[in-house]
Amino acid sequence: RGGELWDHLGLPKGKADMLSVRGLVRAMRGEHVESHDDLTQAIRQYAVLGHQPGEAIAFKRFGRALLLADDVDNAREQLVQARALFEAMEATLQVQHTQALLDALE
Repeated sequence: RGGELWDHLGLPKGKADMLSVRGLVRAMRGEHVESHDDLTQAIRQYAVLGHQPGEAIAFKRFGRALLLADDVDNAREQLVQARALFEAMEATLQVQHTQALLDALE
C-alpha cells in the first residue's frame, strides 16, 4: 500500500527507500518471499534513478535478508554487489562492514 502512495505523490526515491526498509523488516519477520520482492524492486528503482548510495544499501539489506532465509550463496552475491558499489563511492565504513559480513560467511 505504501508504494502506491509514493507513486501518487511522484516520489520514486521515497518509494525505493520504503521498499528497501520494508524488505529488511519482512525478512526479520520471516516473510522471505515478500522481502525478496520488495528488495528487488528497491534495487531496480534505485538503478533507474541512478542513486548509487540507495542501491548499495538495498543490495546490502538484500544480502542480510537472504542470510536470514539461510540462502548463503545468494547472500554472498548481493553483498559482493554492495561492496563494489560502496568501494566505487569510497564509503570506507560501509565497505568494511560489508566485508565483515562476507568474512563471516567463510
